[in-house]
Amino acid sequence: MNNRTITLTVSAGFEEVFGFFADPESLPLWATHFCQSVEKRDDGWVIRSARDEMVLVVDTHEAGGCIDMYAGPDYDHLHMMPMRVFSLPAGKAAISFTLLQYPETGNRAFYEQYCMLLDEVRAVAERFGGGEISAPEGVGTKATVGIVSNDLASSRDFYVKHFGFRAVFDAPCYVHLVEPDSGSEIGFLAPVPEGEAAAQPAMAKATTGEGVWLSLAVKDVDAEFERLYGEGLRFLEKPTDQPWGERTCALEDPNGVLIYVSQKIDSMDDSFKEFVVEESVGV
Repeated sequence: MNNRTITLTVSAGFEEVFGFFADPESLPLWATHFCQSVEKRDDGWVIRSARDEMVLVVDTHEAGGCIDMYAGPDYDHLHMMPMRVFSLPAGKAAISFTLLQYPETGNRAFYEQYCMLLDEVRAVAERFGGGEISAPEGVGTKATVGIVSNDLASSRDFYVKHFGFRAVFDAPCYVHLVEPDSGSEIGFLAPVPEGEAAAQPAMAKATTGEGVWLSLAVKDVDAEFERLYGEGLRFLEKPTDQPWGERTCALEDPNGVLIYVSQKIDSMDDSFKEFVVEESVGV
């Protein structure tokens, strides 16, 4: 079974950390992508997400620091996420979260679940005063965007200033950027000087932005629009609910490449739903 484990160290002690995660009522406070609310009923716990309602079972063993969470549409179809809390020296603690890929979950959906869990773990670190996160870099094949650009400096500064990327390689002929939270990467290559042969013909000339776009996923499109507009960026489209299940706004980078700043929403037109080939994956 494919799986990914994320480990977080925090300055809080074992008892505080274990008590927080062992309490089902804490779930909406940290698993914000997965659970919006939780309710205790006569037959057990019920959680509500943005999409549906699920039953929840939490099995704990404090002596071993084990917290096993089970959730599903009913008690016969539960998926488990095992967690463990470790006591560390100097009154600190570590928490491990293991995400399991079940047979009915495709690779793309599993990767999205992993990214959401990683986002939630970062919020947990803030809750307990910050901490160190150890996590796999990704799941499956990783894509990096490459753009041939006439102005590497402007391209670099645009993504660093407005979207939080960092330059990890910065040469006159090539710049490589990484967004530290998501791991997204963009490379900018200078066009081949006239008279010189290019390793690949597609890399010889700078792009005009035609026939390509980038999609940058965010939590809140409207907030990002206000922030970026306040930073002086010109938009081609204000925040708009799209029929394929996203809310987006659109602008261009210095190379004329179209950028969609996007947020998933729970409203996809029926005309698109018939083409979705993997559950929970946007078009």
